[in-house]
Amino acid sequence: MGSHYEVVRILPALFAGVFTGTLILSDLNPITALTKTALMLRDNLADPWNAAVFILFLVVGGMVGVIYFSGGTQGFANLLTPKIKSRRGGEIASSLLGMLILFDGYSSSVITGTGMRPVTEKLGISKEKFSYIIDSTSGPIATIGVISVWTGYQLGIIGEFLPEGVSAWQVFFPDVILYSFYSFFAIAIVWILSLTKREFGPMLTAEYRTLTTGKLMDDDAVPLMKIERLETQKEVKERAINMILPVIIFVVVTLIAFYLTGWQTSGLESISFRDALGYAEVVDSLLYGAIGAVIVAIIMYRVQGIGRLSDLMKAFVNGAEMMIFANLILLLAWSISDICAPIAWGGVGTGDYVATLILPYTPSWSLPAVIFLVSFFISFSTGTAWGTMGMVMPMAIPLGLALGIPLPIAIAPVLSGGVCGDHCSPLSDTTVMASMFSGSDHIAHVKTQIPYALLGAAVAILAYILISINFNSKLLWAVTMVLGLTLCYAVIRILSNLDAKRKGIKIPLEK
Repeated sequence: MGSHYEVVRILPALFAGVFTGTLILSDLNPITALTKTALMLRDNLADPWNAAVFILFLVVGGMVGVIYFSGGTQGFANLLTPKIKSRRGGEIASSLLGMLILFDGYSSSVITGTGMRPVTEKLGISKEKFSYIIDSTSGPIATIGVISVWTGYQLGIIGEFLPEGVSAWQVFFPDVILYSFYSFFAIAIVWILSLTKREFGPMLTAEYRTLTTGKLMDDDAVPLMKIERLETQKEVKERAINMILPVIIFVVVTLIAFYLTGWQTSGLESISFRDALGYAEVVDSLLYGAIGAVIVAIIMYRVQGIGRLSDLMKAFVNGAEMMIFANLILLLAWSISDICAPIAWGGVGTGDYVATLILPYTPSWSLPAVIFLVSFFISFSTGTAWGTMGMVMPMAIPLGLALGIPLPIAIAPVLSGGVCGDHCSPLSDTTVMASMFSGSDHIAHVKTQIPYALLGAAVAILAYILISINFNSKLLWAVTMVLGLTLCYAVIRILSNLDAKRKGIKIPLEK
């Protein structure tokens, strides 16, 4: 399927969403709405942070193109495939890598997607399943990881609304992490599915298709990154090092940039790495890492005599071109997010309306669960977990204090609900990135992931209700966690049996 089909399928729907929102903001005046739409797209394109994300995606796409041209991608797959002999092993390896890159969700998506994509393709893992693994290990682990850019941002948001003399770090660690139930359950569901080889819903259909036909995607699928467009140098020796070294450079330079940009932004004379993450310029740092990786890769390949410089630059451009469609989706998604923003920011106030309608009238026993639901809805509507935290935290902390709920239990549902809504939203940049670097159809990724995300959400809501029996009991937390994990396993087993029987599929899918 070509680019014409891609545009017909997705972009007009997103544009219609933007125009409908501006029509509401323009008192139903279509001329004013068209003007607002054009200006909103322009402003989002010109925004420094957004522009940096666009450039980052183009450079990372170029990096993938150059590595592919060198034979490094195929070499890496050839290296790992004999060691990872099953689809289960490929899923476990992808999950482990996604969790190891805990310092940033973007980095996790890029590295896991780039590194494991050729391996999962050789092992016959569906694109839907691979994109789900990327998405459900990157955000959740970054949310609860102590050494994480997300942690730095969360500490900053929390600290703004705490009573005087209360430290954000003391509130956050370890209790906010412990009560971020959705993150734990989302990761657990990934592992349960991979270890038991059970699926249900659209994912069962996708995995069965791949097992029986060898097709990694549906025939009408539209991958956000079409690696088929890339070329490999003829008669090149496929060396794994041609992929491994650039990826290592990407990680090392990015981590150094996290520290240096964080140190510079903080204005402090000295700062620890963990504290620097709270001030780091995330996208800029990733861009520095990607540029460094491309430079090292080109030099290394020229030394090996792989292509001329013009050939390598052509490969870079081919890789960058793969990202244009994803950038267009992000541009429109960010515009819809702006429309849903608070009224004070020029939006329709979706989050403010929902939060003020529900939260002030919520009893203490149900407040954590309701905060989770409100955060989920706002994050799903706007496509931004971070934005949701900024919208809901100013209400969650004062309400928790007023109702006598321990602060960590009022704060954690904001983070959990934000991540969960992010997982279910087709507008989320992290969801787009998971589709992009796995090579999945974006709508197929969202459709197959939602049932698993909603399972994690349902169990998290039950957990928040259960801990209301005694907010201060760590024993109750432990019991709740065990019951939650058990429930995740039981529901997966029951639903997979029922769905497989209905579809005439034998499970487990792979012994």
